[in-house]
Amino acid sequence: MKFQIIIFCFAFSNFVHAQISDYKEYRKTQVKLTCTPQDSLTIVNKLNELLLLDTSQFTTNLDWYYQDLGWAYYKSFMELKDSSLLGKSIDAYLKQKEPGSNDYWNIMHIYFIQHDCENGEKYLALYKKNTSREFYKERKEQISRIRKRCEG
Repeated sequence: MKFQIIIFCFAFSNFVHAQISDYKEYRKTQVKLTCTPQDSLTIVNKLNELLLLDTSQFTTNLDWYYQDLGWAYYKSFMELKDSSLLGKSIDAYLKQKEPGSNDYWNIMHIYFIQHDCENGEKYLALYKKNTSREFYKERKEQISRIRKRCEG
């Protein structure tokens, strides 16, 4: 009977550890920043929460953390109008091992906001390369508006 209890405790501790070590699982329990308007207190609190989080506890899906952090910096910029947050947003996105299409979109957009047209075009090309042709075509008008930041 003792042996079964020990096995159960060991299995349970591994299960609990797996829950804690996967950022994607941790993320499901947290408030998320979205594209919809949110109050500035929620946004600033989320950024601070992410900055204070001990990421060494996570062994998997850490790219999601950097994606959340990049988005929190960007959303904070939109509220506080502190342009230094844009560079921090890009830095966070670029810490990912495997950025995705949305990450390239966000990085491209931030570079164009900063009037860094060369890097904006570089990440637009990466976005285009990693996005389905149909979806890219749907965003052509939006891309045109974003690019206008570098005209004239």
